[in-house]
Order: sequence, then C-alpha cells, then structure tokens
Amino acid sequence: MSKKIMLTAVLSLLIISLLPGGTLQAEDDMEERLELIEASRRLEQEEAIPTYHGNHFGVAFTSFSATDIILNPGLRLENELMAPAGRPLRLVSELYYMRQAEDIMGFLSLSFLPHERIYLGAGGELTGRADYHLFVGLNLTDNLFLEARGINEGGSFSDTDIHVGTGFKFGF
Repeated sequence: MSKKIMLTAVLSLLIISLLPGGTLQAEDDMEERLELIEASRRLEQEEAIPTYHGNHFGVAFTSFSATDIILNPGLRLENELMAPAGRPLRLVSELYYMRQAEDIMGFLSLSFLPHERIYLGAGGELTGRADYHLFVGLNLTDNLFLEARGINEGGSFSDTDIHVGTGFKFGF
C-alpha cells in the first residue's frame, strides 16, 4: 500500500506542477526577472554618460601682444547661459596679464558649441587694446582647449591679426 501512496503523491505533484497556475507563476517570475535585468542595463547606460558641467574656470594663455615665444597668462570663466538642442551658449570672461606692457586686458564674449568638441565665439575687449575678436576653438579633452583668435586692434576687418590661445579648465 505504501507504494500506491507514494506513486499517488508523485503523480499528484506532477499534475499540480503541470497545471496552468504553476506555469503562469513561473512565467511571471521570468518576466519580472527580465524587467529587472533591463532596468539594470538602463541604469548602467545612464551612469556611463558623463555628467555635463555647464560652467568652467581655468587658466589660459594667448600670443596676443606677446613677443618672442612668451605667452601671456590669464584666467578664464565660462558660464552656461542656455543649451538649446543640447548645444551650450556660454558667456566667456577672460582676464590676461600682458607681460611686455605690464598691464591687464580683458575679453567678454559669447560662444556656442555647434559640435561636441568645436566651439565658435565673438566678443569685445574691455580695456581698449582691441575693438573685437572672433575665435574658433577645439576642446582637446574635457579640460584642455586650443583656439585661434582673430583680434582687431582698430581699422578694417583686414587689419585683424590671428593669435593662438590655449589653456586648461575645470567644470563646476
């Protein structure tokens, strides 16, 4: 008789596990696990995207009003005003020490990034050394930049001289 009871118990367990309720629970568990895996993947992708810092502060160097190989040192502050379509528009403030003249000069400019690493800008010089400047720059890394500036010290557009600038900056 015990063999009959044992056989009945095994068959009962087999039938219960094959009933739709058991498979539905297993399907629900599997579906929940897949949703958790997908959510985990999305979270990893979001964490892999670097956080953009709209403001930067750094040290810059320019060949403007420099003689020989010496570059004039300065400070640079970039404040993000807005980012339409993910392309930042920034207010750039710069202050340089002109070694040869033992004086300072400053630029106030607007710049925007039409590409992830390339930026364009224009602005004015604040101390009267130049009328305006136009520049194109390349962010070599998130912290290093290189740019070419057309600085007009008066006269026509053809009197604009090209100068190099470089530096490093930190986001905040």
